[in-house]
Amino acid sequence: MEVRDILLAFILSQGALTHQMRLVLSIVIAKAAWQFYESGWMVQDWTKELVRFLCTLEDRVAGALYTSKPFLSVYFWDTKGEHRSSKLNVYSFSKILSLRILLLEIELDVTIESIRPSSFLRPDS
Repeated sequence: MEVRDILLAFILSQGALTHQMRLVLSIVIAKAAWQFYESGWMVQDWTKELVRFLCTLEDRVAGALYTSKPFLSVYFWDTKGEHRSSKLNVYSFSKILSLRILLLEIELDVTIESIRPSSFLRPDS
């Protein structure tokens, strides 16, 4: 049985989450962020590219997605031994901003890039 991962970014681009799936996923992510806020799990800002789901080929064909069991592909340290950071770090609370964007994307079942131009999303432009 082959197991693959699916990015939340891909799932949101498909608009395939039901209301209940979005609610469960939002609660799981918000609770995890609250529990791990000051830990190494939050070195990177959480985005839809870090949230993944494991599934088998049979699950994918059947359309089964277990939103209560996401996993994060977080890197604690880069090769230089420094914390990784996001472009959003120009804000005082970039972790909270990233979490708010992620939860908004889940609630709306779309990616933020699909409703805002990329120039709007870059604080340096």
